[in-house]
Amino acid sequence: MTVYAGTEIVDIAKQIERMGEAFYGEAIRRLKDAKIRELFTFLRDEERRHAGVFEALLEKVGDAAGEWRRDEEYLAYMRALARNRVFPDIGAVRAAVKELSDEAAAIRYALGFEKDSILLLHELRTMVHEAERKTVDLLIAEEQSHVRALQSLLDRVEPS
Repeated sequence: MTVYAGTEIVDIAKQIERMGEAFYGEAIRRLKDAKIRELFTFLRDEERRHAGVFEALLEKVGDAAGEWRRDEEYLAYMRALARNRVFPDIGAVRAAVKELSDEAAAIRYALGFEKDSILLLHELRTMVHEAERKTVDLLIAEEQSHVRALQSLLDRVEPS
């Protein structure tokens, strides 16, 4: 049975935000639509800020989180959440952005990224102390607003 320290989840969340920042940065360079570039620039900056929040949270959680999960299935679930959105390096980010067929595809990809972040944050919320839950709740609300903004933009690009 694997022991999964709480700090690992915070670290995964931080990695997701860093790779999100890289994704948005690469996408901005390739996209033509000014509204999409504007939103992606905002989201890139948000990912950068969120990574900083996770860094601070990591320091607070530290060893206090300890061995909060001893469930191999749970570990596999958390890694699966991260695997789809955490790129190993900037080359993988560039390759993923290159594969996007158009601006709607880029928005759909970003929507998936933000939704996966919300799932991870809900899991993270279960392992932090009460005092840190407010921070996680704020991040969840911000990610939800990102989903709304992206969906609105997608509706403009791809009207139903």
